[in-house]
Amino acid sequence: MTRREIEAALSGVVPAGDLGGLKRRTRACMGRCQGFYCSARVAELTATRLATPLTVGAVNE
Repeated sequence: MTRREIEAALSGVVPAGDLGGLKRRTRACMGRCQGFYCSARVAELTATRLATPLTVGAVNE
């Protein structure tokens, strides 16, 4: 997955609104490491564009 693919998924005709939609369009965080290496960068790229921003390392309560 590249930055360009993520940006295209976030600014398309029907943009990804959450991490699930982004994963379905780009396979982000679904590689061999399961997002261990890329999740921080994906969070930076999507910080202002997703309805629910990603928080890396946070525990959902």
